[in-house]
Amino acid sequence: MIDLKVIGQVITIHRERNLMTQLDLADRLYVTRQAVSKWETGKSIPSIEMMVELTKIFNITIDDLLYGQKSVKDDFSYLLNCYPREYVINQLIQGNLEVKIEKVLYLLSPEERMVVITHIIKNTIKVDLVSILPYLTLDERMRIISAFKDQFKRNLYFVLSFNEKKFLEGKNESKKNVTIFR
Repeated sequence: MIDLKVIGQVITIHRERNLMTQLDLADRLYVTRQAVSKWETGKSIPSIEMMVELTKIFNITIDDLLYGQKSVKDDFSYLLNCYPREYVINQLIQGNLEVKIEKVLYLLSPEERMVVITHIIKNTIKVDLVSILPYLTLDERMRIISAFKDQFKRNLYFVLSFNEKKFLEGKNESKKNVTIFR
């Protein structure tokens, strides 16, 4: 939802950063000073054409103008709903989004999560292994632990479960000796 007061605050902040008066901005946009005043106080909203001009003058995005400090780049859920999922995942992998991986994993399908895990293993995505572990499924944890065995053995042994520690030590529980009685 568009908040007129937020747009007004953004206009005020950027106008002042550019050392402009309301009259200076009004002259650049070919509007009255009163129109700029109404925008800044949230009493009215600039037209689409004026918003486009404001983004050019202030060198900001339309999202910055409409939403203020909370950029759309921070709203992963919004991006997933508005853009192709593959595009959003690629933006995440390339580091173009300002989100913490562990905070958005729950929004991803199992296939998308595997893509992210694969990139963590390849070091394309940098994460704090300790902070991400609680958000992973058992299979995902084992993939990460297998890929970073040495690091877990040296520095991160304390965060592992009993079974994960046994796995690292090479004592895999699934390979128990079974005696068959006849």
